[in-house]
Amino acid sequence: MNAVQVSPARASLTISAPHTDAIEIGKRFSLTVLVEYPTTHRAPEFDGSSLAPLRAKLRSRDRERSATSIRETSIWSVWLVDIPEEGALVVEPVTLRAEPVGGGEVLVATSEALRLAVLPLASEGPAELPPVPTLSTSNLRPWVLTGTGLVVGAIGFVLWRRQRLARGRRPEDPDTAARRTLEGLATRGEHDGSSDRSRTDAPVLSRTLRDAVHRHLDIDAVHQPIDFAFDRLPEDSASHDVIVRCREVLARVDAIKFASEPMPRADWRALVADARDVLEAILRLGTPETTAR
Repeated sequence: MNAVQVSPARASLTISAPHTDAIEIGKRFSLTVLVEYPTTHRAPEFDGSSLAPLRAKLRSRDRERSATSIRETSIWSVWLVDIPEEGALVVEPVTLRAEPVGGGEVLVATSEALRLAVLPLASEGPAELPPVPTLSTSNLRPWVLTGTGLVVGAIGFVLWRRQRLARGRRPEDPDTAARRTLEGLATRGEHDGSSDRSRTDAPVLSRTLRDAVHRHLDIDAVHQPIDFAFDRLPEDSASHDVIVRCREVLARVDAIKFASEPMPRADWRALVADARDVLEAILRLGTPETTAR
């Protein structure tokens, strides 16, 4: 069981799983997410994309409101499709921001990292091939051909499976994955007729850009709100302009969570385009060791 509660008297975020020590690749299991905050505040519904690299599908969501607090419980079916480099998988901490309705302090709660032990796939080894039958008669040709076909087929299957597992163990370059994610958002924005695309894709855009900031600028925008992460920026920094643009894009994305209406499709497409431009500017800066901060 994995659970954490931050500022229990004010706001909390708990992520729990009944079992964390025997996760099988491709097999679904359940996660429960509990969010609680005062009625004087409001917070967005928990989004399953925050559970990456697990795939998540919402099963149920219940909200209880008392005189002083709001309590939301959601149950998710989750599963893993990629092979982790090690025997453990880590779902990074998730941050909840509860905004005051009538003014006051913003409440922030962060879950613990969820560590899952992943069972290995079936062990590799030489295929167990069926013996070729021996006959005392002179009619051996059909049996020989059948046995040879089984041997060749089994060897081919073993080689194919090993190549597939080898490809699965090679993680995708994170910068390439970030570009691919934003390209996918842009494509969906062009071809998907949904009027609420901004709300469904905003968490993905935000996390992709925040991860790039963390990798290349050494700014922890993943676990902290943007106001805290970008609090102190040196004026003479070579990356200052890029950081200012990134902060502005992330602020526009965060505003989607609390908007009363979906963002117009044209505005959402423009926001995705700006995010792609900012991502490319971040990647051109290089790594934290080579970026002048």
